[in-house]
Amino acid sequence: MDWTPAFAGVTDLIRPFLNEKRTFVKSLVMCTLWPMFFASQEILPTLSCLKPGDYLTLLTGALCVVLLTLKLWHGGVADTAIIRSGGKVFREVPLSRDQQIEVPGPLGISIITIEKLRARISSDPSPRQYCVRQGWLQQAGEIAVCLPNQVSVELTGGQKKYDSLNY
Repeated sequence: MDWTPAFAGVTDLIRPFLNEKRTFVKSLVMCTLWPMFFASQEILPTLSCLKPGDYLTLLTGALCVVLLTLKLWHGGVADTAIIRSGGKVFREVPLSRDQQIEVPGPLGISIITIEKLRARISSDPSPRQYCVRQGWLQQAGEIAVCLPNQVSVELTGGQKKYDSLNY
């Protein structure tokens, strides 16, 4: 497809805006909107050829994709937290009992909080605090790892949540 006429038309559309105030914003808007204008001219004739059965097929396909995504990527309920320190299992604790656990590591003590069938690393001496910012873990297969302090929490039980590593 030859885009030369399209670009010529765009420069003609933008040229009046370049002489006015706020030129940057207006030219940015025009440069952002022109691809949608030309794409809609190519798509509209295609949509007019679709019949009601085609729309029903597209809707059914989209619904199947959504349902399969929800079913396959939703992990089961976790019932146990496996806490590791230095690569070795430090403790396995049930999620049914609210508690705080202090886990020693090379940098200091990490505090793991368990409450309401969920767990998180609430305090850690690591410099960037990635594992603390991870937040609450709720589903089986979720894990928070503090690499500098060599501490991790993994939830187990039921069916693991699907991710690219499980594939």
